[in-house]
Amino acid sequence: MNWRMLILRSESILSSENRQYKIGSFNKGALWMKSQLDLLREPHSEYSISVIAFNRYGILKYGISSIFALIPLFFLSFSLLSVLCSITVFYWVEILFLFLFPLLIDRDKHPFKSNFAMIRKIGMIKCLLNVLPIAIYMLLGLFNFKKPFYAWYVGCLSILILYVDETTAK
Repeated sequence: MNWRMLILRSESILSSENRQYKIGSFNKGALWMKSQLDLLREPHSEYSISVIAFNRYGILKYGISSIFALIPLFFLSFSLLSVLCSITVFYWVEILFLFLFPLLIDRDKHPFKSNFAMIRKIGMIKCLLNVLPIAIYMLLGLFNFKKPFYAWYVGCLSILILYVDETTAK
């Protein structure tokens, strides 16, 4: 499934929700992600994920991605090229952790190893070609002042749909 189909499917799912979209902690986001995974799959899981330190994993994921993204800024003297390179590096690194949260939610015993295996199976270039447009969609959605985080939820759900598709495809 490509990024357009992922976004369209996510929008159709979320358009039926009548909720206010807010950005919260990684722990709160993981609870929302679990509820969405339960809706995407049958049967629903009945276990709790409250014992998983999602905030720590989120800080690790985005901290590592941000540190690597700073490297081009220093070597290319804060030019437009360095900013574009930094964004690309951020997403290259972030993709290495693309399915970390869903794997944690699914209580995978080796979430990092399983995540890397899924990325290798899909292919880094294919992941990047799907994730970059979704990320652009999410970031541009922040300019929708009535629902600035709606696109963020659509993007997150898009990745969850990709995850479910990849884990159910044999």
